[in-house]
Amino acid sequence: MSVATNDKGREAVVVIRDLYKAFGDNEVLRGVDLNLYHGENLVVLGKWIGVARTLILQPEIMLYDEPTAGLDPITSSDINDLINEVNEKYHTSSIIITHDLTCAKATGDRIAMLLDGNFAKKGTFDEVFSSQDERIKSFYDYNFIQ
Repeated sequence: MSVATNDKGREAVVVIRDLYKAFGDNEVLRGVDLNLYHGENLVVLGKWIGVARTLILQPEIMLYDEPTAGLDPITSSDINDLINEVNEKYHTSSIIITHDLTCAKATGDRIAMLLDGNFAKKGTFDEVFSSQDERIKSFYDYNFIQ
């Protein structure tokens, strides 16, 4: 294992240490033994590692593409919490592409609904989903029927 000696390497070590302090006490990460991790916990661990790698670069904006896709509600909630904690602790903004309305509501201050490649509606979650636009209502109804 090599030890970084340049400034960027030292910064990376500090960011990783800070991330572990911030999120290492997370129930999913406590006592990490990859032999014991499987299923949803391994998914969360993988997402946490991806976020940690990105934060080393100290971005102003984090981009998440379907962060909760295919996850159960409890694991999805853990991911939503992780996104919110990263935004708060590292003062980042996030762009989250999602079809998961629970994720959008839990993580988004502002929502933009795309339909046919155009913005159909922008605003808070409640503003967007109280729209009388039938296309938005049908997405909303369909999403909650599933």
